[in-house]
Amino acid sequence: MKSAGEDVSKSVEWIKSVQNPDGGFPWVEGEKSDCDDTSAAIQLLMLAGEYRAVDRAIEFLRTCQNPDGGIKYFGESASNSASDSWAIQALVSAGENPMNFSRNSSSVLQHLLSLQTAEGYFNYTAYEISNPGYMTTSAIMALLGKYHPIKILPVYKSTLVLERNKTITMPMEIFTETGIDELTFITDSAANLTVSVERLKEVPDKIRLENAILYLSINVTPSNVSGYIKFAVPRDSKGSYVLMKFNGSNWIRLETEPLGFDDSYNYYRAYTPSFSIFAIAEERQVMPTVQITPPHEGKVETPKTAESPSKEIAEHASVDFKLLVVLGIAIAAFLVGLALWLRR
Repeated sequence: MKSAGEDVSKSVEWIKSVQNPDGGFPWVEGEKSDCDDTSAAIQLLMLAGEYRAVDRAIEFLRTCQNPDGGIKYFGESASNSASDSWAIQALVSAGENPMNFSRNSSSVLQHLLSLQTAEGYFNYTAYEISNPGYMTTSAIMALLGKYHPIKILPVYKSTLVLERNKTITMPMEIFTETGIDELTFITDSAANLTVSVERLKEVPDKIRLENAILYLSINVTPSNVSGYIKFAVPRDSKGSYVLMKFNGSNWIRLETEPLGFDDSYNYYRAYTPSFSIFAIAEERQVMPTVQITPPHEGKVETPKTAESPSKEIAEHASVDFKLLVVLGIAIAAFLVGLALWLRR
């Protein structure tokens, strides 16, 4: 719940209230402390910043370590891989080195590794195989140094009143994860908007883009809102980038303009008629945006290919005819003059 942004203060207070005088935690209020529930509680209390309670719990955890270095579940039970894994996660969450958590020169980490078989899975104890799938998955998380809660991708949520247009800036955590710097919302009338922004860890293979570097979900309610998305791409990324929008069946390239850069990022802005799923993609692998230019009304252009040769032929024919007429008149005048001279 904490990793999802929910208030866990009441849960933390309850967990603290059931801590036993020995520093450990029971599986249910009023019972004796056990090692697995104590390890789980340590991870929760570290997240809540309850360090005094954590110190007491770690002291109890030391009493859970058997002579072989492994961790038992409770009482006089044998060391087992599940309890080893829980303890390692708790120690890592508290900043402790599991290699230093040892007894008789054998650490809890060494004991866990001793339970791995040649096939790769982990036994429950040194002499018992039980639920190897669970034991192995628990061991993997511990050996990777991972602990609860598992970090989830951050989600931005906001409610705002929109008059005509409004620009909001993303928190640094959201900007770092999604690349979204600003959102500008545009509407014709006042509206109460609910906005959420998150990075999509995975998308179905059938809508995956080969040139996309990340996918985003930007949901806005009500849906009749358009706007601009300002996003950033690290400067060490080669090429230029565009914003793609998924319309439910196809990806559409949005007209994207470069805005400039700083020491770390190149910035872009794209207009979108609505908000849904988006992808930031490399421009060099995207088909060019189709530019539709409306036709000019009231103007029809006549083709010139057939008209020009005909006009030139007609002009040449007219000139030739005029020359013949002038020449004929000149000959006739000469003959008349010659006849008059002979009569003398």
